[in-house]
Amino acid sequence: VEPGPIPAEDESYDAVLSMYAIEHGVRNEVKKSIEELHRVLKKGGLSLITLSSIDDSMSESGQPVAPGTYVPTEGPEKGIQHYLTEREDIDEFFSGQEVLELSHVLSWLSALQSDKRLDAHWAVIARKT
Repeated sequence: VEPGPIPAEDESYDAVLSMYAIEHGVRNEVKKSIEELHRVLKKGGLSLITLSSIDDSMSESGQPVAPGTYVPTEGPEKGIQHYLTEREDIDEFFSGQEVLELSHVLSWLSALQSDKRLDAHWAVIARKT
């Protein structure tokens, strides 16, 4: 999915969901994608969004291509940009929403790659105010 306008009217949806998707870009693209989800969300509507965390192993093993943005050089996501979100980004990205739950999830992955790597992401549940 390319970043851009969602073909829907403002405040069309009761809930939006994005899992392991909008993190694929540079910071500004991630921010714009969250703003677009916010636009189509009804007042009082809920969003559940996951974002890669700066604590992910990719910050050490990926190729940096922009501030906070890395591209894996091997594995199933080789060549795909990932913006690695910092805690401070969450407040900015979710302004205009009440963050109901914020989890920093860390897990070791080895099934998809030959070496273990730390997968770190944020899970955000928010309500549009």
